[in-house]
Amino acid sequence: MKSKHFPIPVIFSIMALVLIPIVGYFLVANTHYLKFWNFFTIIQFYSIYQLLFNILLLSTAVGMIFVQRWAFILFLLEGFLFSAYCVIMIVLSLTGLISKQFNGIDYSILALISGTASLFLIYLVRRELSMPYFSIIGRGWRLAKRDSLQIPLVWINSLGQMGKAITENISVTGCLIPIPIEEEAFVLPGESLKLTMDIDVVGSIQPIEISGQVVRIRESNFETGLAAGIMFDEFLSKKDKILFRNFLSHKYAPRYSAKYPIQYNIGESRHRGQLYNLSRTGLYVECIDLPTIGSVIPIQILVPARTIRLKATVVWTNPSGRFDKKRGMGLEIKSWDNPFPYFLLLLYLFWKDETIR
Repeated sequence: MKSKHFPIPVIFSIMALVLIPIVGYFLVANTHYLKFWNFFTIIQFYSIYQLLFNILLLSTAVGMIFVQRWAFILFLLEGFLFSAYCVIMIVLSLTGLISKQFNGIDYSILALISGTASLFLIYLVRRELSMPYFSIIGRGWRLAKRDSLQIPLVWINSLGQMGKAITENISVTGCLIPIPIEEEAFVLPGESLKLTMDIDVVGSIQPIEISGQVVRIRESNFETGLAAGIMFDEFLSKKDKILFRNFLSHKYAPRYSAKYPIQYNIGESRHRGQLYNLSRTGLYVECIDLPTIGSVIPIQILVPARTIRLKATVVWTNPSGRFDKKRGMGLEIKSWDNPFPYFLLLLYLFWKDETIR
């Protein structure tokens, strides 16, 4: 079933599509001094084009409520046509080819409406790129923040075929996992999967079980093959759901951009890198030499006037420099020699407004 957790821009869009015909109806009734309940008398004052336009708006609103692709296309088309019409009328009024008012409304008001509609459409297309209207499967909107996080899991499809994977990214509503070539026939759009995922809870590994559905197949970020986007349906238990949400809340703490030299050890050898970003729970380091995932390494952050020392676990590596980051590694902090300087650094970055998520 398609998600009905509508993003706020979509809610406003649906409301606008419904309100325009309603407001127009009352304006026509008021103009002709008719009672609002005289429906058939009022619509006689509509032209055939006005009737078709209102029916189109209401149909688009219903289609968007039920997450239909044609409705989203119609909505964008109607929005751009409306904006273009307003701009043309404003130009004509400024050049004196038509009067500066339209039905008693100053064209400066239409300019405001046009600009607002255009900006809203640009925002809608940019912010809600993951809308489900162009998806083969009813995946719903992606409302939760998603980040690169490698978590091992085991999946089983409806035929009992099994596979293992490590997530490329994950959120509270879904994840992306690479699919080896030999397993591509087992993981297809629409396929239901049972996932068993191992997460770190207070230093111990806890398995949680989630049922989900494959909603898309795309190119993998890490591998040379494909990756499957999975939308979570439900957790095996309420406890699993709480553990999982707390786990992600810990992983997705506010992150700040920071550029400081880094020193770290792999075994007995010393290596250098550059801090890219950090949070209260972890950091990303740009570096050439990558430790193995799961290893605990000592880190030194060389900030002016002092060195911040900590130990961190390598939770993922980025050897190919994807996700708009250079080659490097993602680290989860295990302990500090002294946490006070580190949190002072976070406070300083917060004050400088270096927040990136």
